[in-house]
Amino acid sequence: MRGRELGVTLKLLSMIDNVFKIEAVNVNLTPELENFVRNRVESGKYNSQSEVVREGLRLLMDREDSKAASLDYLRGALKEGLTDLAEGRVHDGARIFAEVKERLRAANP
Repeated sequence: MRGRELGVTLKLLSMIDNVFKIEAVNVNLTPELENFVRNRVESGKYNSQSEVVREGLRLLMDREDSKAASLDYLRGALKEGLTDLAEGRVHDGARIFAEVKERLRAANP
């Protein structure tokens, strides 16, 4: 390998190393969680305790993302409902339910 190619290769390897750099973090677990992690590895589903913890963190991230998306949706729906209310686009709920019940009774004598 020539000098220039070696320099480019080393620079590329350094960039890859920075992208995939995994920092060690110590985590204290309760005995119950320790046993759970150990059992997951012993079951063969995971190769290491780190894999189990990473999977758990990914699931936590997914759950929090899902909650955030749900809250965003609900905030939008609430805003839309309040706008409809302010602009008079509302219906009497009791009257609507009475009509639905009557239609159901008529359809199922």
